Amino acid sequence: MERQIDQLVATMKPTPIVAIQDRAEHTPTPVLVFLRVVSLSVDQNPVSRGKTLKIRCLVDSSKEVSDRIWIGASIPIGQGKNDIFNKSQDKRITLYEGRHEYDRDLTIPANAPTGSYKLYSNVWQGDKIIARGEPIEVVIV
Repeated sequence: MERQIDQLVATMKPTPIVAIQDRAEHTPTPVLVFLRVVSLSVDQNPVSRGKTLKIRCLVDSSKEVSDRIWIGASIPIGQGKNDIFNKSQDKRITLYEGRHEYDRDLTIPANAPTGSYKLYSNVWQGDKIIARGEPIEVVIV
């Protein structure tokens, strides 16, 4: 078991996160968290315009952290024009220690162009990406 943990930590990136660790004092304290997005998946592919994708992010974290952590998602369409994202669907989460799955939705606009695109989903703290997921291919029909 110890060897498996060592192997897991070796593949994770150390991420300094400023988080409230002492809830009694509400004092933000920098903590070092080993964090990585293991994989991304969606509940349907292809997806029809006007429908909502459920995105699943499998994340490894060495500590529990909940201070301003959220999951974002976007589908770049090209040159920054008409990119698909929805800030109202960004989801605040608590990162739990170990490997856990986190879900969030992304609605594809009814007027989105059809085609094959990359879906990106990352873990954020405030306005900073703290773990990047490998993009996956999504087909919009």
